[in-house]
Amino acid sequence: MVFGAFTVVGTMFIMIMISLHGGLTHEPSSFSDYAKIVGFIGSGFLLLVSIPGIVGGIGLLNQKSWARNVVLVVGFFYLFFIPIGTFLSMYTLLVLMRDQVALLFTSPLAVIEKEKVKRRSNIRFRYPEPSYSKA
Repeated sequence: MVFGAFTVVGTMFIMIMISLHGGLTHEPSSFSDYAKIVGFIGSGFLLLVSIPGIVGGIGLLNQKSWARNVVLVVGFFYLFFIPIGTFLSMYTLLVLMRDQVALLFTSPLAVIEKEKVKRRSNIRFRYPEPSYSKA
């Protein structure tokens, strides 16, 4: 969540700087136009990845069941934000994939049903041995 917030702030700063660059130089050049387009597309991608990270982080704090899945997907995308994003996303993926953490974000009814199924699978039925009568 914090990394997503920093990314949003940094992206906004980059977008402002890109938009101001053309106004400050007053030089019409094709490179400047292409740089603006690439900068805005890159900034849009960063915002697209960062905003779900913030929403997922808030959901994790409130222990919502959907938040774990959102943060796992966002953590996968953060793997490509070398070097800080890679380390944070590896830690995120390692922590959220543990069974104990998965139980925190499942509904209590799902946990009860899972335990019932586990108990049923542990029951071994013994069939009565056939009795042969001597006739």
